[in-house]
Amino acid sequence: MDFMAEEGFNFVRLPMDYRLWTENYEYFKPNEYVLNTVLDKYIEEANARHL
Repeated sequence: MDFMAEEGFNFVRLPMDYRLWTENYEYFKPNEYVLNTVLDKYIEEANARHL
């Protein structure tokens, strides 16, 4: 992300396969742990770099 910020990017794309953030591959059954830890941390890091 540092590279992206240094190059002037102002957004981040998070390509995430649904199998990462769902339980038993069900779209309407998100894995709360992934959403509340992994994804939130990624967003925090992007925000810290103004992305």
